[in-house]
Amino acid sequence: PASAAVSAVCRVWPCAVRCAAGDPPVVQCFDGWRRHIGPGLYGAASMTATRGMAPASWFLQSVILIVALVPWQSASADMDTAAMSQSLEPRQVYPFRRYGDVTLLPFVVAQGTHSATWTFKANISSHCRPDIIHLYLQYGGLPVLSPLNASFPDGFVTKRQRLRSLSFPTDSELRFINISSPDPGQWFAAAFTLDHHQRILQKGLFAPCEVYLSSSLTPYLLDEVVDLLPGQATTHHVVKPTYFRFATSRELWSLDFNVSECKFQGNSTADSCPVIISATAEVPPTAEEDAVDAEVVQRTTTVNCSEGGTCGGTMTPAVDAWNYILVQPTIDDPVEFKIFLSPYDCRSAHTSPAAKSRRKENLEMLEKMFSANATTLRTVLQEYLRVPKFPSSCWPSRELAHVNMPNTFDYGYRLDPGPDESNFTSGFNVSLHEPTLITFRVFPVLDSGGTLSINLHLINPGKDEHGPTNVSLRMVLAYGSRPPLKEDQKSWEWGNKFQVNTSSDDNSRAELHVPFPEVGLWYLGLLPLCYLDDGGNSSEPNWVPCEMESVHVELTINSTACLNNKCGLFGRCFQYISGGMIFSSCYCTSGYRGWGCTDNREARHYSHMLTELLLLTISNVFFMPAVLLAFYRRHFLEGLVYLTTMCASVLYHACDADLSPICVLRPNVLQYCDFLTAVVSLWVTLLCLAEVSMPLRTLVSTFGTLCIAIAVENDRTGFLVIALPAGLGLTLVFGSWVRQCVTRRSCFPQPRFWLISLAPGAALGVVGAALYLGFETRRNYAYVHSAWHALVGLSLFLVLPPKRRCQCEHYGWPPSKSSNPLPVANIHAAHRLANETRWWSKGSQAFP
Repeated sequence: PASAAVSAVCRVWPCAVRCAAGDPPVVQCFDGWRRHIGPGLYGAASMTATRGMAPASWFLQSVILIVALVPWQSASADMDTAAMSQSLEPRQVYPFRRYGDVTLLPFVVAQGTHSATWTFKANISSHCRPDIIHLYLQYGGLPVLSPLNASFPDGFVTKRQRLRSLSFPTDSELRFINISSPDPGQWFAAAFTLDHHQRILQKGLFAPCEVYLSSSLTPYLLDEVVDLLPGQATTHHVVKPTYFRFATSRELWSLDFNVSECKFQGNSTADSCPVIISATAEVPPTAEEDAVDAEVVQRTTTVNCSEGGTCGGTMTPAVDAWNYILVQPTIDDPVEFKIFLSPYDCRSAHTSPAAKSRRKENLEMLEKMFSANATTLRTVLQEYLRVPKFPSSCWPSRELAHVNMPNTFDYGYRLDPGPDESNFTSGFNVSLHEPTLITFRVFPVLDSGGTLSINLHLINPGKDEHGPTNVSLRMVLAYGSRPPLKEDQKSWEWGNKFQVNTSSDDNSRAELHVPFPEVGLWYLGLLPLCYLDDGGNSSEPNWVPCEMESVHVELTINSTACLNNKCGLFGRCFQYISGGMIFSSCYCTSGYRGWGCTDNREARHYSHMLTELLLLTISNVFFMPAVLLAFYRRHFLEGLVYLTTMCASVLYHACDADLSPICVLRPNVLQYCDFLTAVVSLWVTLLCLAEVSMPLRTLVSTFGTLCIAIAVENDRTGFLVIALPAGLGLTLVFGSWVRQCVTRRSCFPQPRFWLISLAPGAALGVVGAALYLGFETRRNYAYVHSAWHALVGLSLFLVLPPKRRCQCEHYGWPPSKSSNPLPVANIHAAHRLANETRWWSKGSQAFP
C-alpha cells in the first residue's frame, strides 16, 4: 500500500522521470516536491539541504508529504468521475417494422464534459433464444436510420453528424460506448430488434419473447478549467495538460490565439515552446484523436509549438457557448507562458470589442509618448499608425425568424415575419461578389420531430450586356459550425452540398429535406459563381468574373410532420411518443417501405392486392348458409348475430385493406365490431346447443354479451376474450347434456347428430382455430384469415341444432288430461315438428 501511495504521488507531480532513477521512490518524489512545489509554499530558504538530511528526518517529512498529497489526488479524482450520472430503468425493445416501433432513450450531457461513457445491458425472456439488439446513438436529434435497407425519398439528407451504432446480443452482459469530447446537450439512443419470421402470435396463448434494455450515462467533467478573457494577455504556469475556456459574442467571426514569452526549466534544450495547443469550439479538445468524431476534428485547431515557428493559430468559435483550449506540455518540467486571444468580429470598428481594446491601447501609447525618449517614441508612433486589423472575410449574413404554427411540427422561417405568417417564402438579393450566410435555429422538443424542408429558387436575371447569362449558386447546409470555403474559393469544404443554376427552369430549383433536424444553430451557405455557357463541352465550367451586382433568390424553409404531412399514395402519417419525445413517422402499406413510403422494390402488384381484398371480404359469404339455416329453424337471435358478424367482418377488412380502403366508420370502431360480433357468435351458438329453459337462456345470453363487450373493449386481441366464453359455454352445453342423459337414461343428443353435425362442425372449427392461432404471418395473412372465415362459417352451419321441440307448447302439444281437445291443425303442426327433431332426441322422452 505504501508503494502504491508513493506511485500515485509520482504520477501526480512532475517527478515521474526521476522515479526511474536509482534513488528510493519517496526520496525522488520528495526531492521533486522540494525543488518545484515546496519553495512556493514555505520559501526557498526553508527547503535547502533537504537532500542531505538524515534518513529518519527525510522519511518523516516524506510521510507528511504522502498524507498531504494523496487525499488531494483522491478528491480531484472524485470530482472527475460520475458527475451528473444518469440511469434509465429497463425499457422494452420491439421488432422494427417502421420507425414508430423504435424505443428511444434520452440522455443529457453537461457543459464541460471531456468524455462520456454509455452503458447498455439487454436481456430476453428465459424461454426464448437470445436476440440481437441494434442501437444508434445520436446527438441533437433522433437518429435517422433504415435497418431494412429501404431507400429514402429524393432530396433527403441522410448523412448524420455525431452518430454511433452498436449491435449486441441479449445476454445480460454490459456493453459500452465511449465518446471523447461529446457535444453538450441532448443525446438520443434508438433501439430495436429485427423480426425475421413475422409471425402473428395470439396474445395470451403464446408466451411472448420480451426484450428489455437498461442503460446509463456517466459523463466526466473537467475538474480544473482556467477562464480567459479575449483581448487580454495572461500569464500561466502549467505542469500538466491544462484546459482553458472563453466565451465570445454572437458577432464574432474568428479568433486568433497566440502563446509567447515561453519559459521552462529542467534539462531540456529545446529552442521553442515545449507545448501542444488544441482549440475546439463548444467541446473540450482531447489528445486522443482516434476517440473523437470527425465533426469534432474538423473544428479543432492544433498547433505543435515545440516544432518551432509561430506558436498560435486561428479558430472559428461557437456562438453562445464555451470554447476550449488545451495546453499540453511535452516535457515534465513546469512551463510558463503568456497567452493572448485576439477576437475578430463583424461589427463596425467603433462598437466591436476589438475596437474598444484598440482604443485602450491607443491611450496607453499616448501616455508612453509623453514620457519616452526619441528611440522609444519612434517605435510607439509606428505602432500607433498601424492600420487596425479587422476581419476581411465577414460575409453578409441573414438571420431568419422562427414562426410557429398551430399544428404539431408545423413551423417555418421568414426574414420579416408579418401579418401573413403562413407564407414562409422569403425573397432577397444575393451578392455575386461574396458568399452569403443564412442562419436559423431549431428549438428543442417539438421542432425536431418532423421533417425540415428547404426549397430554393434562383431567379434568372436574363441576358446582361455587362456579364454572362448563367449564374451558378453552390449551397451548403451545415449544423453547429460555420462551413468554410476551400482554397480555390469555388466550393465548400464540408457539409451537405447542392447547387442550382440559371441554365434552365428545372436546374434553378432545389429541394432538400432534413428528417428529425438536430436542435441548435444551422447555416445555409450561398456561394454565387458566374460562368459562360459552352454547351456542355467541358467538364469544368468556364468561370468568369461576375459583372452583375446580385441575383434574386426565393427561399422557403418550413417543417411538417412526415414529408409534407403525407406518406405518398401507400402510407399514412402518424405521431408517436417514446422516451418522452414526440415524433412523426409513416405507416406504409401494400409492401411499400422507406421514410416516405416511396420504396417500391417489395411493393405488391395491383392484382395481388385486389386478390387479397376480395378473399378477405368475399370469404365472409360462408356465413350466409348459417344465417339462412338459423332463420329457417327459427333461431332468430343466432341468425341476426351471424348476419351482423358477416357484415362487420366485410366492412372491417374493406377498411383495413391496402388497396383503396373504404371506411364507413373509424377503423378502430370497425375493428371493435368485428372482434365483438365474432366472440358473440361463438357464445350464442354454444347457448343454442345447451338444453336449458328459455328464461335461463335469455338471461345468460344477455349477461354474457355485456361481459364480452366489456372484455373486447379492454383487450380485443387477448386470448382470454375468446377462451373464457368458449370455456363457459362448453361447460354449460355438456352440463345440460349430461343432465338430459341422466334424466332420460339415454344418450343425448342422438348419435346421428354427433356423427352428421357435431363432429364435422367441431373438426372444422378446430382446424380454423389452429390456422388462426398458429399459422398466420404477415405475408400469408390474407389467405389464412380467409380460410378461417370459411371454416368458421361452415362450422356454424353444421353445429346449429334443429328447431326446439319445446316450441310445441305454442301449438298445445302434448295435450294435458284436463285440457280441451286441440284443433286438428294444431295437432298436425306438432306432429310435423316432432318428426323434424327425431334425430336430435328420442320421441316423447325429449319433451320437457
